[in-house]
Amino acid sequence: DCHTPHAILKVDDPRSSVARANLPKTCARCHSNKVLMDSFGLPSFQYDKFVTSVHGKSLLQGGSEGAPNCASCHGSHGAAPPQVQSLQHVCAQCHPNTAEQFLGGEHHQAVAQHKMTACVTCHDPHAAPHPTDELLHSSCQQCHKTGDPAAATAEEIYKTLQDARAQFDEVTKTAKDDTLGLLPEKEMKSRLDEANTALMQAAVAQHSAKLRDVERFTQVVTGFHGDLADARKSYQERIALRRFALVYIWGFLLVSIFSIAVQRRRSERARVMQAGNHGGSGL
Repeated sequence: DCHTPHAILKVDDPRSSVARANLPKTCARCHSNKVLMDSFGLPSFQYDKFVTSVHGKSLLQGGSEGAPNCASCHGSHGAAPPQVQSLQHVCAQCHPNTAEQFLGGEHHQAVAQHKMTACVTCHDPHAAPHPTDELLHSSCQQCHKTGDPAAATAEEIYKTLQDARAQFDEVTKTAKDDTLGLLPEKEMKSRLDEANTALMQAAVAQHSAKLRDVERFTQVVTGFHGDLADARKSYQERIALRRFALVYIWGFLLVSIFSIAVQRRRSERARVMQAGNHGGSGL
């Protein structure tokens, strides 16, 4: 059923029914069959969700070798759904940094106490939409209502991430259109890359549910944003000083020219009067 009876090809052959990109459709032959799945008491929507997920798009549209398929989580021949306690370890195969943050946070304790399920409480295992700050916001609100200290922390984390993203957009625009030369080109690119990495790390750090862990990375973005603001202010102050100096110089020159003109006129008038006096005495 999975390998076909006669055209048995190697798993790395793109024509194989069990090749990475083909496996989801192979699994869907049975798992999208509602009548068949109903007989086992199983759902049949997995494939439809997967193709629209961030994982499915990366695998089927992007051709990513690192994107997961059905076997990545369920195995090839054992084909068992991950158990609640092992689910975080399954996801950690591809998301080790996220798992590390989660294990160091309070939610991990909630999993141990069977109050929530690791990963899938907030992330749909098959649909897996692209993670956004809004996903964090809505996921937290499912369990933590207004007035709950945890809800207040979630709001602070959300706002911190939003502010950092807005600042990153500003520094990106500044770096792209830096006609003022606020920073040397090499330094600007290096710090922009550093800020981009820090922003991604901040998004991962939110899985600890600790504001300080998120701020540790967003401060990199905030610091870069502040340095560019200081550099722009310094540039504007230099321009203002130059303009003041130019005004002063031009004022000095105009006064000097005016004074010279007045002096010349007086001298000319004096010569005319002196010439007139000499002419009168001759007569």
